[in-house]
Amino acid sequence: MGCRTVIPPAGEPGEKLIISGTIFEADGTTPAEGVIVYVHHTNIAGIYPKKGDESGNGKFHGYQRG
Repeated sequence: MGCRTVIPPAGEPGEKLIISGTIFEADGTTPAEGVIVYVHHTNIAGIYPKKGDESGNGKFHGYQRG
């Protein structure tokens, strides 16, 4: 199963953060199931920007996350 999130969102300046790959079980060969990868990214000024209405992890990591 795949998922795609583009950070920064449309309209934000800066290079896109692209993360891809496979998470494996401890044996190093079996693809892991049910794994969640949480990514947060700064803006071009090195700040985790917020819009002011964030909830959950957004309170800490801003809106440039996925």
